[in-house]
Amino acid sequence: MRKLSQIWFEVQEVLFPFIEEKVQEPLTEKLKQLVTTLELIRIENMVRVPEY
Repeated sequence: MRKLSQIWFEVQEVLFPFIEEKVQEPLTEKLKQLVTTLELIRIENMVRVPEY
């Protein structure tokens, strides 16, 4: 299990810059809160990818 400090570092130093680069604009504080929440709960483990 990852430590909270590791998750926070990844969010701030990796994920925020990655998203900002992709959308080509800075994230608002609300969007940063959403991204952080989704990362903490590991949303990708809870969402089923449909099979086509």
